[in-house]
Amino acid sequence: MIHVEHVTKRYPGARGAVVALPPTSLDVRRGELLCVAGESGAGKSTLLGVIGLLTTPDAGTVVLDGRDCTAMSNRQRDELRSELVGIVPQLPRLFPELSALRNVELARRTPDRVATERLLAHVGLADRVDHAARTLSGGEQQRLSLARAIVNGPPVVLADEPTSGLDDRNAEVVGTLLARLAADGAAVVVASHDARMRAHATRTLELTVRSAA
Repeated sequence: MIHVEHVTKRYPGARGAVVALPPTSLDVRRGELLCVAGESGAGKSTLLGVIGLLTTPDAGTVVLDGRDCTAMSNRQRDELRSELVGIVPQLPRLFPELSALRNVELARRTPDRVATERLLAHVGLADRVDHAARTLSGGEQQRLSLARAIVNGPPVVLADEPTSGLDDRNAEVVGTLLARLAADGAAVVVASHDARMRAHATRTLELTVRSAA
């Protein structure tokens, strides 16, 4: 489902180019949960951005669902990302004054209140459907963010440090939900240095920090 070959990314710095992502290759099939581990600055978030077609690599190849994204225009990349990819950001991007239900409905392509309520129940928010997002706990907001990411059934799910800052109970809930998505047939990639998240992964890719060129 995901094929990444020798992708790299650098950014200009005061003392030369900063290596945001060293040459990296990976393959992720449906049914897998890959945990991309490594300390801060190792390129975990950059790699997720490359896979999610948010970041254009300086070199290398990205193929999603058999489609080579290398020479795609920005519009084509946006369309393919909308079709294939669900992204769970490190910090939930929610509409704070809107209800949990409305937050998810806005991300849904086709309005369906019953299906939205069913999804919220699936992520443990059945009793928070009509609560404003700003009134939810950190763990509940993360689960709401996950619901928004998967509402259209994307075959690729990317999550950036989804358990960061969560207590053990909420971290276990989020990890279990992501593992369940993989078991149901999605290709899931999680960037995390959290050992609690690694416990849910089918395998782990370790990235290391590279010094400036």
